[in-house]
Amino acid sequence: MDSASTFLRCSHNHKYLLKTTSEQSMLIPSNWNLDLSITFSDGNHYYQQLKLNDVLSGKGSVQVELLDKNGIVAPVQIWIQSLGYDSETVHVLEYTIRNPSPMDHPNGNWDLGAAGNLLIESCKLQLSHTSRLSFSDLNATAVETGDVVNANDSIVIHQASSGGEFWKSHNHIDRNGIVPLPFKGYRLVCDAQENSGNRITPILRATCENQTVGLTVKDFWQNFPIKLQANEDHLSLELLSSTEDPPAELQGGEQKTFEIAIEFTEAKAVSSLTDWIEQAD
Repeated sequence: MDSASTFLRCSHNHKYLLKTTSEQSMLIPSNWNLDLSITFSDGNHYYQQLKLNDVLSGKGSVQVELLDKNGIVAPVQIWIQSLGYDSETVHVLEYTIRNPSPMDHPNGNWDLGAAGNLLIESCKLQLSHTSRLSFSDLNATAVETGDVVNANDSIVIHQASSGGEFWKSHNHIDRNGIVPLPFKGYRLVCDAQENSGNRITPILRATCENQTVGLTVKDFWQNFPIKLQANEDHLSLELLSSTEDPPAELQGGEQKTFEIAIEFTEAKAVSSLTDWIEQAD
């Protein structure tokens, strides 16, 4: 990947069917970017752009260095691994974020607020066309019900908390001893119309020229706070926290892994992402 300073660690523990090299070249699109970014509570922002087909055709875990505007490397480690194909159209990625800093363990405890911990404002993956082509036919499907919403301009699905009876449980206290979750469950904003509920497993899709691209993540609501978004020029996924959530604290030595599915089909073809979610569970 010529756009990033990376190194490869070999791994062959693939969960999904891997195609041969010739089959992969037919299945992997060559005209999409995968932008990775992270913003910390101190305002420092780090970014890297990758070619999606390089990521999807790779073998093993690739560490990606995110850089600020001065070329300084982010204080977290980002690992991406292609897990192969769940079908002819669904590509599966594993995304891991790790805080490599040591923790000071005050009084022998793993305390929030300890030295070495990081406060994350936003951790985003974004899909866009290399030629900056616009998206149309934006839609989101709720896997639980099969309900579909369509939009002209944008869709935002934000799961801010578990949506359960104890969504404000003290299990969710932050370093200040409060539960800062902004609201119960999720909010779905489709253009100017807002809906809400307790829990959702969404699939986001949009069409670009003669392709429809889909995006989802395993255990969406369980990984709150989390956000899926589509507009006229990109699809994005925000993990751990978003600009509307309180900062997420990643302790020294702690890591979190997400399983993400990206799908490319002919325009408006039937999606296989619902089947992937049901099998992944």
